[in-house]
Amino acid sequence: AYRYMDHGADKLILGQSLFQNPELVKEMVSVFGGQSIVAALDFKTINGVKKLLVDGGSQEVPFEFSEGLRFAESL
Repeated sequence: AYRYMDHGADKLILGQSLFQNPELVKEMVSVFGGQSIVAALDFKTINGVKKLLVDGGSQEVPFEFSEGLRFAESL
């Protein structure tokens, strides 16, 4: 992350890291600012229930859709 930002990137796009390593995400927010961190989240409706997914829609996260959005936003 530091290397990309040092070389001119102004945004970091995170998906799985939001849920697997939230402390790292909080550190990145404190260093680079919340405007620089973008959450990459997908959802899919399965049997009428919205499932929150990451990693190109291939991995389900252990949160319900709205709960997962609130979690990501809280970081």
